[in-house]
Amino acid sequence: MMPPTQPAATCNVGFSFKENHVGMLAQVRFFIKTIVRLENYVYPPLTLSGSNDNSTWSPLWTADMNIHEGWNYISWETPDQYPKFRNYQFSGSNAGACVFTEIKFKGVETVDDSRSTLPCPIILTLDGQS
Repeated sequence: MMPPTQPAATCNVGFSFKENHVGMLAQVRFFIKTIVRLENYVYPPLTLSGSNDNSTWSPLWTADMNIHEGWNYISWETPDQYPKFRNYQFSGSNAGACVFTEIKFKGVETVDDSRSTLPCPIILTLDGQS
């Protein structure tokens, strides 16, 4: 017997780096304990997107029929392929599409600046004197 159809409900799960910082992602893992209806993840699909302005989102990954209970992996092979955004979010249009037990992001947080050197003012304080 099929479970009852769940009502549509938009969901978003994500995070943001601090101002002027971005995350360059090598891998995202998310754990789904139980999938009640595979369709909730696939039709319309659960997506992972990135944004630098928290308004315009670029899709990075889309769920398909390979999504499963347990750990699911999204990987990029080389640093030139790593997405680089300040904001990341999973979003879905069905109830239950964003129900994860755990999400792990693997990569590097970096300053979003293409200059080869950045100012780093240093103040040395010794015995109360700067």
